[in-house]
Amino acid sequence: MEHKIKYKVLKFGGSSLSNEKLRQTAAMLVIKCKEEGFEPVVVVSAIGRKGDPYATDSLLNTILSLDPAVPPEPRELDLLLACGEIYSSVIFAHTLKILGHKSKAFRGGQAGIRTDGFYQNARIIGINPMSIVESVHDGFIPVICGFQGLYVPGTGAPGGELTTLGRGGSDTTATAFAAALKAECVEIYTDIDGIKCIHPSILPESPTINSLTYNHLAELAHYGAKVMHPRAVEIASDYQIPIVIKKTSLNQENYSYISNREQTHHPVIGITNTDRLTQITILLDSFPLNQKNEIKSYILGVLRHLSITIHLVQDKENSLSFALPYNHYPKLEEILDGFTISTQQLQSEHAKTSTILIKTKKNDLSRYAIEKKILKKHTHLEIATLPLNTINGCSMVSVIFESEKAKNLCFGKILENIQNLKIEVLQVSESKSAVQILLKESDTQEMAMSLFSLFFEKEKISLI
Repeated sequence: MEHKIKYKVLKFGGSSLSNEKLRQTAAMLVIKCKEEGFEPVVVVSAIGRKGDPYATDSLLNTILSLDPAVPPEPRELDLLLACGEIYSSVIFAHTLKILGHKSKAFRGGQAGIRTDGFYQNARIIGINPMSIVESVHDGFIPVICGFQGLYVPGTGAPGGELTTLGRGGSDTTATAFAAALKAECVEIYTDIDGIKCIHPSILPESPTINSLTYNHLAELAHYGAKVMHPRAVEIASDYQIPIVIKKTSLNQENYSYISNREQTHHPVIGITNTDRLTQITILLDSFPLNQKNEIKSYILGVLRHLSITIHLVQDKENSLSFALPYNHYPKLEEILDGFTISTQQLQSEHAKTSTILIKTKKNDLSRYAIEKKILKKHTHLEIATLPLNTINGCSMVSVIFESEKAKNLCFGKILENIQNLKIEVLQVSESKSAVQILLKESDTQEMAMSLFSLFFEKEKISLI
């Protein structure tokens, strides 16, 4: 009877590989896995974080600083950014060799990852792990570059095209390989011992959530917890691959175990915060009802087309508001300023105006100002201005609940807590199993800590 190989995929983030001591610890964890009877397959991120020479942000800044007026091509950006993981895989494979274990580094394409060809944000469409399986069979520990894959066009371009997988790409690489190899689990190593109830920057001694479901992990990630990318969680869930999130340490006491096992949890899964947001409010008081609804749909359609992530969409009778990452706003501002919407585009039968002009900038040389002058000079159309009001420096604090029932039972407590704090709250919104609060960034710490105290200290309910 053929012996069944038991694989484990071990993924190490950049902070777990940032110096020789940490790399030695990570390598010892891989060796320990092998000694326990598993065949380890390693996935690595780029070494270090922003400021370190081969970290992704550092590589990006290198090319952007050459001439900010000339944006780099996405294809060349992918070639550059992939260097961080290539460097990391070679260094880590060599570390294992120094410790007496045969190891071999693989680029994403060499490992068998094929993508859909979208530079900067490609999706994995298939994995042929043959080279990895052969490597293990020959006694090597494979070390795979995370965050990247290969696109081979229909014409079969020589060598294919290297593409990167976007934010959270190394996590996605790890779970996808775990699925392809039918691994026992995927272990994610980081600089904290599992998923926390609240971010350690808010509360350094935050408790670890020891067990939760794929759905709960995806919810935490969706609302800003920097744990795993939702796409990586989706793959693990689809193929029922358990995820274990641990600290890169030889003495591991706490960790988080993610599977499909439903358990009786504390009613609140966790509290997250997403900083550096801009709130946008579009005022529609002067427009008839049918036009208001059509303008809202039109604006949201533009956002979808631009693939801009938005939060806290609030659709009121006379306004539309939402929040988006502050670094995405300049792109939206540039595109929408002076943007003209004709009533024919809105298909309004009883429109008061013939042309609606969007205003995002206030200076006389803005595209809005120029477009308005041109329209007034060369047409007899009636013009209505649609202003975008913005508030910068916002933060979204979210409370993620174990269920919709738990959220409904606790929603009143949250509102009462907000009133007692006397903090200026810009918006409160709720989804099926979460409550989101938009406020100024300077109030994030106080709001998050008050909610932690409300749900985790006063009730004294231990986490499973």
